[in-house]
Amino acid sequence: MLLKNTIFESCDSKFFILTLDEKFNNLLTDRIHSELESILQTSFGKIILKVLSGKPKSKTLAQKEVKALKLKNAQLQEKFLGDDTVKKIEQVFNTKVDIKSIEEIT
Repeated sequence: MLLKNTIFESCDSKFFILTLDEKFNNLLTDRIHSELESILQTSFGKIILKVLSGKPKSKTLAQKEVKALKLKNAQLQEKFLGDDTVKKIEQVFNTKVDIKSIEEIT
């Protein structure tokens, strides 16, 4: 969850720098920081992880996933509400479908 809410900023021989969306500062604990730094050091050698808090310059993976899910749900709702059978049921029972109740069955 933490990494999905970060953006890579830069990396050089000494520092690996990420920006964490400030809304998710609570996800970064000392233990998590140490574990991430340890993992990075296995690939990059003696490197220091810096996690800056702020508003990322671009969309985080979490933001991209939310946007994609909203688009997918909007398309599903549009298709469902456009169905002739659904329209007929709404007409016969003089009702409307609760848009929030429309979910994909997987």
